[in-house]
Amino acid sequence: MSFVAMLSPIGAYPLLTDNQILPVALAGSAHPDESVARKGEDALKRLREVDVEEPKLMHELMTRFLGTKDSKTIPASKQRQPASEAYRLRLLTLLSKSQLVANQGALTLKLIFECLFAPTSTRRLQLSSLQLLCFVFRCASTSSLEPLATVYLQGLLRLLMLCKPQQEAPSESSSSSSSSSASDSLIAHAVRASDSAVGGNISSGSVGGGKKGPTSGQINMAKQAAQT
Repeated sequence: MSFVAMLSPIGAYPLLTDNQILPVALAGSAHPDESVARKGEDALKRLREVDVEEPKLMHELMTRFLGTKDSKTIPASKQRQPASEAYRLRLLTLLSKSQLVANQGALTLKLIFECLFAPTSTRRLQLSSLQLLCFVFRCASTSSLEPLATVYLQGLLRLLMLCKPQQEAPSESSSSSSSSSASDSLIAHAVRASDSAVGGNISSGSVGGGKKGPTSGQINMAKQAAQT
């Protein structure tokens, strides 16, 4: 059965919950085939009772995002590839609304860092993952956030330093204007995440069971360097 055929009857199955329909509809809406994408969009519009705090659904969506190709417990024939960029962007929008995801600890950290630092990531994924990171800092419980606080802060420090402007040759300045604008947007999101971290649930002095993380002074210095 084709993907379009799977999406077409959505809404005709009263025994399926919106949470059961959601993963297929989301995947369809991000499909490169325009006719499939329209079917997915139509299916999403009909969903009214999605519960973003349901553990089974959120685990399924995070698994789809990351894939299972590195799993040692799943046979190679049944492993999933990571979601496409378009699908990941849609997933990030939804995941950024779930307090359950904010409190998933290491799995959420892996997902965010995958978007921020993976060689195959894109600027759009970096921006969307920073929005999720701000949500995590605002909504995660102290008990779930503190063990990973040092890692999060070190990641932000690394990202801010990567955003630091590089000297460009005069001949390259005109061609790099769009890249500069994208970098400015990334810096703004990174600074916002840093402010959420330092002013939110993370204490930037002694965190994570006594481990020393970057101080608020170091974060602020990195912010200033990135914005200079």
